[in-house]
Amino acid sequence: MENFFSPPIILGLLGVFFLVLEIFVTGFVTLPAGTAFCMAALLAPLASNSLEIVFISLLSLVANYLAFWKFVWPRMDHHRVHTAADGMIGKVAVAIDDLGPHKEAAYIKLYGDTWRAQAQEAIPAGSKVVITKLEGNQVHVERIDP
Repeated sequence: MENFFSPPIILGLLGVFFLVLEIFVTGFVTLPAGTAFCMAALLAPLASNSLEIVFISLLSLVANYLAFWKFVWPRMDHHRVHTAADGMIGKVAVAIDDLGPHKEAAYIKLYGDTWRAQAQEAIPAGSKVVITKLEGNQVHVERIDP
């Protein structure tokens, strides 16, 4: 039973615990700790005393969190939710209804989908328009000069 409490096994169990915990915690918070403890568990048999094992564990933790801080977390967009609708800006659509600054319910058609639209100028039905802004489920458009 004393082999069960050896440092490599304890570090390995800690690593697995943090890796499983990452499933329930979003944002790659515990993943670096899990990989660090698994790495430390693999390197612990090379250590000759407890102080070296602690040093290996801390070095693995710092290295993993620095690697995640440098390469993973900057690629995560924490502030804005991107949707397929974001790609609509700049696309050309066709006005189904007459559009204008005082019209409340006017629609355009883009890729077969109908969207509620708003324009700052009068645009007759059938005109080509370009989408300039997206607000909720309404798009803002401008006329494309023929």
